[in-house]
Amino acid sequence: MRGCPKVVLGSLMTTMLFARLLQGFDWSIPTNQGTIDLYLGRGVPFLDKPLLAVAKP
Repeated sequence: MRGCPKVVLGSLMTTMLFARLLQGFDWSIPTNQGTIDLYLGRGVPFLDKPLLAVAKP
């Protein structure tokens, strides 16, 4: 079954745009959060609670 090639191109471009957006900032955790806690579930690390991050241009 054939599909529209623009779907793949659009997905790749969206991923690259998001990556460039993330790369353009300096990321840190808030001072009152302390550390990032992880737990191991099914052999894969998961966050214990939602990640809060501060972006600085």
